[in-house]
Amino acid sequence: MKIDFHTHTIYSSDGFIEIKDAILRAKQVGLDCIAITDHNTIKGHTLAKQMSKKYNFPVILGCEVKTISGDILALDISEPIKPKRTILETIDSIHDQGGIAIAAHPYSFFMYHRGVGRKFIDYKFDAVEVFNARTFIGNGITQNLAVKHNISKVAGSDAHTLSEIGNVYTSVKADNISGALKEVRRGNTKLFGKNITTRSIIRWYSLRLKKLFDI
Repeated sequence: MKIDFHTHTIYSSDGFIEIKDAILRAKQVGLDCIAITDHNTIKGHTLAKQMSKKYNFPVILGCEVKTISGDILALDISEPIKPKRTILETIDSIHDQGGIAIAAHPYSFFMYHRGVGRKFIDYKFDAVEVFNARTFIGNGITQNLAVKHNISKVAGSDAHTLSEIGNVYTSVKADNISGALKEVRRGNTKLFGKNITTRSIIRWYSLRLKKLFDI
């Protein structure tokens, strides 16, 4: 399965993708599954379930949680994860739901998002996002540390606009979401893709400014 583990929709304040369009785009670019990981919310989950069924396309329900030390992807959850807590409290909340905790873009030197940095080594993360399409220099640092400490590696586009979906993806040998997440926990992943284009960055900033000033 080819999976984009990190995407944002209109349920994120800085996201501009309708859930239906996210699924259709994912199918168009050859993905087999995407994770919906909006910022600190699961408000899009109900619609994501409906669209997943309608278009016969697997969707992992999750969110990107802001902790006091950086962002964490919570995958395969059904209840909200409270933001602005410690890394340990957040990981425990995710695991209490049977979900997967992934350190998102730990060394992010671009955009405005924040990662947990080297702390992903010290906590019981199920995996680390070593290839984030919106991160450049930091990806290499994360990759090296993940290999050194034998931590499972995943990739995600961190898409906020439609054209970004599938920029990078994680490949696992599985037939369904449950099997795919098991392979992530085991560290049996392969990563593919490319960074966001300058054109996409400019378009995203334009959309944000338009929304901010209600142009």
